[in-house]
Amino acid sequence: MKMQKFAGFLSAIMMMSSSVPAVVAAADDDKTILHNADFENGTDGWDSFGGTSIRTTNDEHHAGNYCLYVSDRRENWQGVSFSDETILTAGKTYQFSAWVQSAESDQIQMQISYVDSDGTQQRQEIGGTDSIKGEWSEIQAEFEIPADATNILIHFQTAEGTNDFMLDDISISGESNTQESFLN
Repeated sequence: MKMQKFAGFLSAIMMMSSSVPAVVAAADDDKTILHNADFENGTDGWDSFGGTSIRTTNDEHHAGNYCLYVSDRRENWQGVSFSDETILTAGKTYQFSAWVQSAESDQIQMQISYVDSDGTQQRQEIGGTDSIKGEWSEIQAEFEIPADATNILIHFQTAEGTNDFMLDDISISGESNTQESFLN
């Protein structure tokens, strides 16, 4: 009887541990997924950029049941951003991937901005895709953040228009910045 109770207890522990976040190594080059935003449980650390409205929606999605919807844009540079210097560290190279869809056909851009050692705000497009209305497109990019960079920010915007757009399944991978990296 004691052995059956112990086996039941051990099974319960094993089931609970399957839901604990874990380090996930990418298939190549000892890279680790440092941030994985699928928007199934909210905005996953992504914020409005330039006063836009953001919300999760299940009206459209690339995978899972939800995506991030960006609206109320008055300028093309407005969008959505992510900043976490425990993940994005100066002097390291990162791989980025995101699925995007636009309410109207337009180019959606992935940008990085940071402050350099002179105190100057720098901004650079690191990836983009021509988004066709109603279709999901993938943006992939690799970028080495300069060693003197601070206030590092990744953001998405459109090239010209102010139309609404959606993002899903955003991942950031690279060399782990700490001994343990957990999926967000």
